[in-house]
Amino acid sequence: MVSQADIGPISSQYAAAATVPLIKSPSLWLPKPIEMPNDIHPLPEDITAYFVYPFSLEEHVLSIRPSPADAISQRRARNAEILHRREEEEEQRE
Repeated sequence: MVSQADIGPISSQYAAAATVPLIKSPSLWLPKPIEMPNDIHPLPEDITAYFVYPFSLEEHVLSIRPSPADAISQRRARNAEILHRREEEEEQRE
């Protein structure tokens, strides 16, 4: 413990508190630094050996369905035709 002589001149009202050890807030503690391994995930120099799957044979590549842009344009044309027919039917009713 700290003696009164080590503390120095302290007023009598704080003398009792001068010997109480201070506790650091846990929010001020620094964690131990993390030691990273030398090599986390070793990869070979040439990774072309990993690219062996033939994506050109996927179903979405081989399908005979139209491309999304063509499908959208066909849908828009069909909807425009339906709206045009409805307008003509309304004109004929009047």
